[in-house]
Amino acid sequence: MKQGRRMLSMLGFVPAILTMNSDLALGQRHLYEARTISNGSIARSAASYDTTTSRMRDKLLLYDVKYYGLDLDISTAATAFGGNTTMRASVGATPIDTLVIALINTVDGATMITDSVIVDGVRRSFVHQNNLIQIPMNPPIPGGSSFTSRVFYHGDDANAGVGLVRGSKYGMTFMYVYIWPLYASYLFPCKDMLEDWADSVDIAITTEPANKVVATGALIRTIPTGAGRIRWEFASHWSLPPTDISFVVGPYAEYRTACYLPAVGDSMVVRGFLFPTSPMLNKQIAVIEKSKEYLAYFTSLFGVIPFWRNEHHFVTTDWTGGAMYVLGLSLFSELRFDTAVVDRGSFQVYFVPHEMSHAWFGSTVGPLTECDLALAEGFATYAEQIAMEHFLDQSAARNNLALTMNFVMSLPGGSVYIPPADRYNESRILDDRLTYSKGAMILHLLRFELGSDSLFFLHMKEYLAEFAGRAITGEIFKDFLQRQTGRDFNTFFAQWYYGEGYPTFSIRWAWAPGKVKIVSTQSPSMPSVTPFFQTSLEFKLKYAGGDTTVRVFQSSLTDTFRIATTSHVDSIVVDPNSWLLCKVNSVTYDPKLIPDDDVQQIPSSLEFALEQNYPNPFNPKTVVTYQVPTVSKTRIAIYDLLGREVAVLVDGQKGPGSYEVTFDATGLASGVYLYRLTAGSPSTGSGPRAKSSGFVQTRKMVITK
Repeated sequence: MKQGRRMLSMLGFVPAILTMNSDLALGQRHLYEARTISNGSIARSAASYDTTTSRMRDKLLLYDVKYYGLDLDISTAATAFGGNTTMRASVGATPIDTLVIALINTVDGATMITDSVIVDGVRRSFVHQNNLIQIPMNPPIPGGSSFTSRVFYHGDDANAGVGLVRGSKYGMTFMYVYIWPLYASYLFPCKDMLEDWADSVDIAITTEPANKVVATGALIRTIPTGAGRIRWEFASHWSLPPTDISFVVGPYAEYRTACYLPAVGDSMVVRGFLFPTSPMLNKQIAVIEKSKEYLAYFTSLFGVIPFWRNEHHFVTTDWTGGAMYVLGLSLFSELRFDTAVVDRGSFQVYFVPHEMSHAWFGSTVGPLTECDLALAEGFATYAEQIAMEHFLDQSAARNNLALTMNFVMSLPGGSVYIPPADRYNESRILDDRLTYSKGAMILHLLRFELGSDSLFFLHMKEYLAEFAGRAITGEIFKDFLQRQTGRDFNTFFAQWYYGEGYPTFSIRWAWAPGKVKIVSTQSPSMPSVTPFFQTSLEFKLKYAGGDTTVRVFQSSLTDTFRIATTSHVDSIVVDPNSWLLCKVNSVTYDPKLIPDDDVQQIPSSLEFALEQNYPNPFNPKTVVTYQVPTVSKTRIAIYDLLGREVAVLVDGQKGPGSYEVTFDATGLASGVYLYRLTAGSPSTGSGPRAKSSGFVQTRKMVITK
C-alpha cells in the first residue's frame, strides 16, 4: 500500500488573510501567501464520538480495502449528485458481524443519503447514522475471507467547501473534488483512514456532452449513454488512499504536449485543462510547456515515476491561491498561471516543482499516517529549493533557503512529526512552519550530514525505488538511511524529526601562529524537549588572500576545537553555507583562549578530495568543492570527452582547507565533461588521464541546455 498526500492550503475557499504586495520577495510570497491558512478556512478536527459510535468506527479496522469503483452522475448545472460506489476488501482474523462503511449524514452543510446497500450480491438492511453506514451481517463475514459491497447514494456538498465543490469563472461552471486530507466520506462511501490504500481504483463519471472530465488514473474510454450524456471511464492500478481519489468536470479547453523521458525511451503526456475564455490562456500554455523542464530534471534526480503512463494533468480553478496534487492531477489557482514564465516567476519556482515532486514524494512513496505527513509535504517543499538551485542563480536559492529557515525559527518549538493526538487536526496537519518548512529542513540537514550531493541524491533515488508503492513512517525512513550509509541516525531523528527547536551558537575564538582555537557554546530554543543538538558544524576561517572552511562535530553544549593553520586568521564565519537550522548569537575574538603555554595542536582531519559538482546536470553554473590537507600546488581543469582542456578553475598553491569554486559553462555545448583535481607533486603528460605522483581525482559533469 502507498500514499499520496500533498497540497498547498486552499486560500480560494475563503478571503485570504493577507493581500500580498507585488513588491514582496518571491520567498515571502511563498511563505505567507502560498500556504497560509486564513481565518475562515476549513480547519476541522476529528469529531467527538460517543462510546457506541467509537465502537462502530473501530469496525473499520476489521478489513483491508483492495479496490474502489465510483460510478457517479454529475451535472455542472446543479450541486447535487448521485450514483454508487463498489468496494472490495479482505477481512482480517476477526469475523465481521456488522459491516461499517464511512459516509457523512449532514455535516458542515453537506448531506449524503444512502439509498440501498448490496453485499456479496445480496441486498442488505442498514442504518445510516453518525456518519457511518452500519450493515448487520448474519451470518458474519468469516475472518480471512473477502467481500464486495456496493452502496447506492445521493447527496449535496454545496455548502461544505469540501467533497464535490462547484466553481465558476469567466461564466464557466465546473465541479471538482476536494477531500484531502480528512474528507473522503464527504464524497463517497469508504474506509476513511489514510492507513488503508486501495490497490486499484476505477472512476466513471456521466455528464453533459459539453464537459470534459479528468480524473485519477488513465482515461480508458468515453461512451455516449443514449440519453444525451457522455460516460467517462478511468482506471488506476497504482495504490492510493481514499483521499487521493479525485476528478474535475467542466467545459474546459484542452492543451496537449509531452515530455520525453530518456530512461524509458518514450514520452509522458502532459495536458492542460484551462478556461477557454481566459485572457491568460497563452501564458498558461507557456507555463505548461516550461513545466516539463521540472519533470525532466526531477526524473534525472529521483528516477522515473512508476505510473508515468497515466499522464500529468494541470487544471485551473477559481481559487484565489494555492494548488493541489493527487496522482498525476494538479489543480491550480489560475493566478498561479498569471506569471511571465520567461524569467521564471513565482509560479515556476514554487508551485510547479512542489506539486510535480509529489509524483515522487507522496504518490511513489508517502506517509503511512498523518503523523508523518512531512515525508510528502516537507520533502516536496525541499524540491522547490532543489529546483531553485538548478534553474535560478545561487543568490536566489540562498535567499529562499534563508527565508525558509527564518520562518521555521520564528517560534521556538514544534516538531516535524505530528503527535497522534493531532493527526486529525487540519490546522496542525497543514502547519506551514512545521510540516512543510521544517519538514523540508530534514532533507537539507541530511544532505549536510552525508557531506556529498552525489550520495544524497543516490540515497533518495534508492529510497524511492525500494519503497515504491508503499506508505512508510519516519522510523522506516531512518532505518533505511542507517542501512544504506552504515551510520547511526537515531540522534539525528530524535533531535530534528521528533524533537523541537533549534540551537543558537555563541562563539569565542583566538588565533596563534599555527592554530586557531574555537569555543562553541550552544543554547537550544526548547531545552526541556531537546536539551542540545549533536551536530556537524562548519567554520570559515578568513585570512588575507583567501579562506578555509573546516567541519567539526559538536557533541556537548560547549565544545572546544583546535584547528591547524598556516595562515593568519582575521575572522571566522559560523555555518557559512547555511547548512544548519540555527542562529548565531555572537562571534567574539578572545585572545585569552590561547595562553603562552597552550601549544597543543590537533592536525587537520582533511584529506585530498574532489566532490561531485552540484547541481549536476546544470545550466549554466555549477559549484565544485574540493579539499586540500596540506600546502599543495593545486589545479582543477575541465576537459571534453576527447581530452581537450576547455577551462581551468584552479591553478596555484593552496593551504589546507575546504574550497568551493563556481564553474560557468556559458559558451560550452551540452554534453558530458570531465573535471580533474591534481594536487601535490607535478603531473606528467596532459589531459584528464595525465599521470601524477601526487593526488589525482577525476569526475564527470553534465551540461544541459
